[in-house]
Amino acid sequence: MPRPVRGARLLLSALACLLALSLTAPALADDGSTDPSPSTTPTVSNATILAAKAYPGVQLIATTYTATVSVQVPVINQAALTQLAQRIATQAVLGTIDTSDEAITEAIVDAVVKSPNTYFLPGPRTYSRRNSLTGVGTGWAITPDGYMITAAHVVRTARPELRRAFAVNRLNKLGQQFVRGLQNSGTRFTPDQVERLRKAILGWLAAHLSVTNLNVKVAAELAVGFDGLGKDQRPIEAEVVDIGKPYPGSDIALLKIDGQEHLPTIEVGSNDDVSPGSTVHVVGFPAASTFLPSMSRDAQVQPTVTEGPVTAVKSTSSGMPVFQTQAPASPGNSGGPVLTDRGSAVGVLVASAVGSDGVAAQGQNFVIPASEVQDMLERNGVTPERSDTTATYDQAVDEFYADHFEAALPLFEKVETLYPAHPFAQKFITDSKTAIDEGRDRTPAPAEEPGVSPLLLGGVGAALLLLLAGGGLALWMRGRQRAAAGPAYPGGEAGAGPGAWMPPASPPYPSPAYAAPAEQQPAPVEVPAAAPAEAAVEAPTAPAAMPTSPPPQPVWDPDRGWYLPETDPSPESP
Repeated sequence: MPRPVRGARLLLSALACLLALSLTAPALADDGSTDPSPSTTPTVSNATILAAKAYPGVQLIATTYTATVSVQVPVINQAALTQLAQRIATQAVLGTIDTSDEAITEAIVDAVVKSPNTYFLPGPRTYSRRNSLTGVGTGWAITPDGYMITAAHVVRTARPELRRAFAVNRLNKLGQQFVRGLQNSGTRFTPDQVERLRKAILGWLAAHLSVTNLNVKVAAELAVGFDGLGKDQRPIEAEVVDIGKPYPGSDIALLKIDGQEHLPTIEVGSNDDVSPGSTVHVVGFPAASTFLPSMSRDAQVQPTVTEGPVTAVKSTSSGMPVFQTQAPASPGNSGGPVLTDRGSAVGVLVASAVGSDGVAAQGQNFVIPASEVQDMLERNGVTPERSDTTATYDQAVDEFYADHFEAALPLFEKVETLYPAHPFAQKFITDSKTAIDEGRDRTPAPAEEPGVSPLLLGGVGAALLLLLAGGGLALWMRGRQRAAAGPAYPGGEAGAGPGAWMPPASPPYPSPAYAAPAEQQPAPVEVPAAAPAEAAVEAPTAPAAMPTSPPPQPVWDPDRGWYLPETDPSPESP
């Protein structure tokens, strides 16, 4: 085998090794190690990440009822009370009850509490006030421009319940005054008896209360963030676009707040994502903990997230499907989204099972399914849409909890650009900067653009240079051998070095761009004249016959320059 060819193969083997090395070499970390340092941050649960993503899209819904509340101040039905006293005295004589003052007082209180309408009558005086009452629940945005979902009973309280709420809120003072009047009568009541009488009076007031000139105003208390000042809420009036019937009806409502863009949203899911045993997450504002006096204003903006299994998929008497879950909930959670592990809302929390004693049963909460939400949206031509704010924020949260703080930081900053009032982005920005300053960032190095790595390029370049040198040497040697045996074939481009062969140009075998000495000029090649144009159309002229052997062409020698083989044979090979 000729030596140059063997050298070329060796170089090709070296090139293959360089390719393998370039493609399998591990990327180095900035500190020169082959593996990034493990994260020192404890593993964050999926529930924590889900809660962080859900918070911005869930808002407190406040419904304010303003009305004129009127009630006639009750008086004692003296005739009924006299009959009661006679009956109790008879029972005491017969020994049915004890004759002590305490026992007689208890018998009177028990009778009044059991039948307040018997012993209280509307008096001549009327108590009338213009009063406001605010109820709270939970809602969640489904479009960037302000469409929201909540429970129907959050924005429309039934009249009997509303009357009782006004009685408790506004007429409680009147009931207490009435009880004090009883106490001042000289009869000694125990604390328990006072409380029972107070409730009885409130029940009577609620039953006789008139509520007129009612005005209902619904507002979304949008959470807003202030740089360096924490979070607060800004009320935005909401229009009730559509509303269902209270539970067990389709207890949902569609709201719209104007002037919004890039509002954080919650995705509307599907009933198919729920089955018995599925874990769901209830997000909302339970009133007992949200408005606890010891909590800060900032804490009132923070939704609460609980989780539990779906214990059953049932249906109401009207045939509407309903989910039952053990995820904890309480008044104030009504209207909140019920989320899957993926974060999509599969329903709306609306009710809890209540025992005969009026106490809500633990672990028996009911959810209107997402299909009812979808039906309402279709009726009103509303299409759920994920906001750019939420898409960017969710990506930033994922990066943050992966310790990719440098990747998360610009994303949280973009969130603030899209939605400057975002209540949670600023805290993440501060925490990301702190983590970066403390050296806790684990953001991976940016991926290289598609193409060949610098190491591969360097190896290939070196191998190609060696290949070209070896190939050129082989071709030069073959050229010298051809020069000794016969004329070299033409066809090299003008100015091209030995070995750089290209297909022949037209006309065949052109003279090179350089000029040989005059006495060594090769004989010119005659080319037949072209036929007339009209002849070319009617009968094309056959092309000139190719010569059986190429005409003499100059050959290059590094020592002698260009020469013609016929006139001056090539020197011997070294």
